[in-house]
Amino acid sequence: RARAHKRLDWVEDDICGYLREFVEFPTANFPDFNLPDDPSEIESEDIERIATEARRFWGLGDGPIGDLVRLLENNGAIVVQQELGVKTLDAFSRWDGDDSRPYIVLGTDKQTAVRARFNAAHELAHMILHRHLRHGLVSRLDTQKLLEKQAHYFGGAFLMPADTFEADLFRPNLNSFVTIKTRWLVSIGAMIQRAWHIGILSDSERKR
Repeated sequence: RARAHKRLDWVEDDICGYLREFVEFPTANFPDFNLPDDPSEIESEDIERIATEARRFWGLGDGPIGDLVRLLENNGAIVVQQELGVKTLDAFSRWDGDDSRPYIVLGTDKQTAVRARFNAAHELAHMILHRHLRHGLVSRLDTQKLLEKQAHYFGGAFLMPADTFEADLFRPNLNSFVTIKTRWLVSIGAMIQRAWHIGILSDSERKR
C-alpha cells in the first residue's frame, strides 16, 4: 500500500508536473454538494439523491454510461491504471488540494472491464461524498467500513439509476441479469446488490 501511494506521488509531482509543460489538462469539473464532514450523517436516501444530481450535473440522463473513465478524464480527473500488488486493494484516490483535481488509481491485478468500471464509480463516490471528510475520522476502523459501504452504494446508484434499471429488469432472476449485463456493463453481482437496494429483491432472494 505504501508503494502504491508513493507511485501516486510520482504521478502527481513528476509525471503530471512534466506533462504540464506541454499539455493543458482540463479544469476539474466535479460537483460539490457541501456534504457533512462526518459520514455518519449521510444516509442512503442522500446517496441516491446525490448520485442522481451528479448525473444531472454532467448531463448524463438515466441510461447506461458508455465510458466512465473518459467521463472522469474529460472533467479533469487524472486516472492511472497500474498493478498494485495488494490483494485487498482494487483502487484508491485522493483529491489534491494544490492541483484542485482528483487523482484516481485503478489496479490492473484482478481487472475485468466490469470490475474496473465499478471501481471507478466507487472512487468517484469518495471524491464526491467524502471530499470534505475530517481527516481525523479516517483512521477509525468503523469509519473506514462506513466509507466503503457508502462508496459501494453510490457506485451502484450512479451506474444504475433506479427507475431505468428496474424497467430493464423484467424478471429478477439470473437469466435476466445475464441478458441486461451487456447493456449496463456492470457485473451480475453488482446488479443483484442494486436490485436489493431498490427493493426489487428481498434479502433472502439476494442471498439465493
